[in-house]
Amino acid sequence: MSLLDKLTDSKKNLKSTETKFIQTDGSVFIESRSETGFAKIPTSDTSHGFIIDLKPDLQVAEILPWLFFGSQDVACDRSLLLQHRITHILSLGVNVPHFHQIQYEFMEVLDLPEFNILDQFDNCSLIIDRVREENGKILVHCNAGISRSSSVVIAYLMKYNSLSLAEALNTVKSARPCARPNSGFMKQLHHYENYLSESSSLYGKENCSKESCR
Repeated sequence: MSLLDKLTDSKKNLKSTETKFIQTDGSVFIESRSETGFAKIPTSDTSHGFIIDLKPDLQVAEILPWLFFGSQDVACDRSLLLQHRITHILSLGVNVPHFHQIQYEFMEVLDLPEFNILDQFDNCSLIIDRVREENGKILVHCNAGISRSSSVVIAYLMKYNSLSLAEALNTVKSARPCARPNSGFMKQLHHYENYLSESSSLYGKENCSKESCR
């Protein structure tokens, strides 16, 4: 039997399948597939529809008395920035409106596991620590305040507060439970932790102590 004959014969043995779809308004239909193609079959069933959450995410996560992070919604809310006396904003891959008397820094960071954020950790940490030295207050933000901004804050805590990755991650998640570096960023944070450990062993601790960073 030729390959074509085998494929034709196996196709005859395929069973029809059905897939249930729930639409945003809660209506339900069944998509049936057979050897002749697809058929969409409406049903009388209903389900809870999907509600899109359009409310802005205005949580300002405080890591240190002068270090905050969150979503771009926070960076766009002037009243919140004034309330927390933010003097500097570090934007990661997301441009936001610039308000008077606030200094802005922008770093091109994509929320993709394959993006090389490791090369940005030192630069971002220097920007953040410069604000500490100036007695300012900084907000680090990305789009959703989940992956990019949390990764940068974790890197800072490891470098300047001498925290382990686990300690820094717990600190960040305690302040903002939804914080979650993507899988690629977590791998790079592990590499950064190893790099900091090796550097400390070779050259001694040049980072500030935990007390001086508070």
